[in-house]
Amino acid sequence: MWAVEKGRDCVVRKGLDTGINIENVDNNGWNAMMYAAQRGNMNVITWFLEYGGDLLNSSLDDKSTALHLAAKGRLIDICMVLLKAGAYPEAKDTSGKRPLDYLEDRRDREKYNDCLSATYKEGKDAARLHQEREDRSIDKSLNKAMEIIKKVAVDDIGGYGGLTTNKDGEESRFEM
Repeated sequence: MWAVEKGRDCVVRKGLDTGINIENVDNNGWNAMMYAAQRGNMNVITWFLEYGGDLLNSSLDDKSTALHLAAKGRLIDICMVLLKAGAYPEAKDTSGKRPLDYLEDRRDREKYNDCLSATYKEGKDAARLHQEREDRSIDKSLNKAMEIIKKVAVDDIGGYGGLTTNKDGEESRFEM
């Protein structure tokens, strides 16, 4: 979370590639997705969504979600990305406000509502969008795990070499 909060994108990316847990929360209940949404960091938001970041987590103090934080900061582009990924637009914070309630500019409200209409017109709800993104994330994680397993297996074989038997039954060692 430190890297997200401080805008250290390369550190965040390296952490994601090495398998850090992006669902850890701090003492306020904020996860890394929430910090990225508050900062308006589109790259990190996109990466977290690829890796299955939690859009439904809310802070302990005021129950704000990542979508609330983006809306409070009037970061409409972040709001639209989060909505398309399955953020819950009807979530209310302790003030009883939905994310849309924080958008004061008429044009921002129109963009937000247009995005909602376009996202949900196919009959998908936030839960289904979230599940589809989760499924893609699991597939990506499994593929990454298989790459690591293959690399370790090749390194092990390369480090130890192997034995082969020729047509006369004689064994010989080979190196990879």
